[in-house]
Amino acid sequence: ERAVRFGGEGGGGEDEAPDGAPSKEGRACVALLEIGCGLRVPTVRMESEAVLGDLLDELVAFKPGLGDQSHPTDEAAAHVTLVRLNTDYPEIPLPPPGRAPSSAAARAAWPTRTVQLRMGALRGLGAIDAAITRLAAIG
Repeated sequence: ERAVRFGGEGGGGEDEAPDGAPSKEGRACVALLEIGCGLRVPTVRMESEAVLGDLLDELVAFKPGLGDQSHPTDEAAAHVTLVRLNTDYPEIPLPPPGRAPSSAAARAAWPTRTVQLRMGALRGLGAIDAAITRLAAIG
């Protein structure tokens, strides 16, 4: 079972990023990077989408008062993104019922928390690295 927990104030393991380093404001920022998993590897694609849904649910639930809102919460949901690199099928569809995040806020955030890049691994990783470098230079 996939389980990711974030929570609590003031230190402790629950406020650490997956690598053990404390994260900004006690939240982990997660990028799920899926490279080259086309339609012939549906289990990996489904797992990536399921992890995104689980993380969105957890992050929305982590921020008090956000779970009952009917629109995405940029503050909570902005901490997780699924990036899919694939030359043929980079699309990340809305999850079907039963696999969708459980909260309305997490379901609404889904389309804004996915990046679909129609390119190969080397070119895609180069583009991501260039974007991170530009962002680091800005601020």
